[in-house]
Amino acid sequence: MKKFEMEPEFTLDEIEKALTGKSDIEYPVDKMKSLFSQELQEFNPLAKAIEIQCYFGDRIGKVGSLNMLLDTNIIRNKKDVRGLYVFIHQGNPFYAGITRNLPFRIQQHVKGHNGVTATLAYRIARNLYTNKYKTEPEAWKGEKFKRFVNPVKEVLMNKQLAFAPIENDIEMALFEIYFATKFRTLHNHFRTH
Repeated sequence: MKKFEMEPEFTLDEIEKALTGKSDIEYPVDKMKSLFSQELQEFNPLAKAIEIQCYFGDRIGKVGSLNMLLDTNIIRNKKDVRGLYVFIHQGNPFYAGITRNLPFRIQQHVKGHNGVTATLAYRIARNLYTNKYKTEPEAWKGEKFKRFVNPVKEVLMNKQLAFAPIENDIEMALFEIYFATKFRTLHNHFRTH
């Protein structure tokens, strides 16, 4: 991992710890499993995990990511970029999201410049801040965003990612909830904005 641009607010250990554990979601998800295609029922994120750095790292843009994902059969064709993506830390899925464009969305997560694009890193940094300082942070922009969120993005860049292509919008939305509930992913929540 490269050196942070400035002295980070959170230590590497604090960030890594924020990726470890399970959510308090408890729901009988096995009843939902039969709703999904056989391929999704058998989806094992650990068997399909790739290194984020290799596909989305420095000097790799959206087109480069897409071409590498195609070349390594992570996706089968250029239309096969819709579906569920899963961030993994030490063999533990800690966040699942859905997207209509995998290369674009992962680039946003690890390289985004605000809380709307780099949502996962922003959420983790805000949780770390609240836990460390026992107060809610104000909105982070510019230098404050870099100070608090960039170190988290760099840690995310060194994690693993799995992807399950899903064409149908309803199946995609339901599978995200099913997956997050089944694996009790630590950084998923389904509160509305």
